[in-house]
Amino acid sequence: MKVKLGRRSKLNLSAGVDYRIVHVICEATRQHDFEVDWGVFESKRDLETQRRYVREGSSKTMNSKHIPDKDEVVGAVDIVPYVNGKYDWSEKYFHDIIKKIKETAQLLYPEVFEFGYDWGWDMPHIQVRTGKEI
Repeated sequence: MKVKLGRRSKLNLSAGVDYRIVHVICEATRQHDFEVDWGVFESKRDLETQRRYVREGSSKTMNSKHIPDKDEVVGAVDIVPYVNGKYDWSEKYFHDIIKKIKETAQLLYPEVFEFGYDWGWDMPHIQVRTGKEI
């Protein structure tokens, strides 16, 4: 199925996100068919939100690329499958989505991105590698 990014996804991508992330996400939706729909669940975070995520265990660091850098650029997004009218955080849908986004990222910007999926604990997370920021 072709994915058409919804309002929330578009707003999240317009929140100061590194243009390369936006490019990869948009191209992936254009070039690939996916097993299920998905969206950009979150991008920019403030420090209080990040503190809360660390306290709750959904993040492991205060040094998050969701927090804008000194130039107000956000270097990370979280994507989540959207199944039967709701976000589905189960692992079963992430493999197909991340695989295709990674293929697109590697073609457009080789070695610029890293994926929480590869860490084995942060399936939805996509970020610009440290040292590859704009």
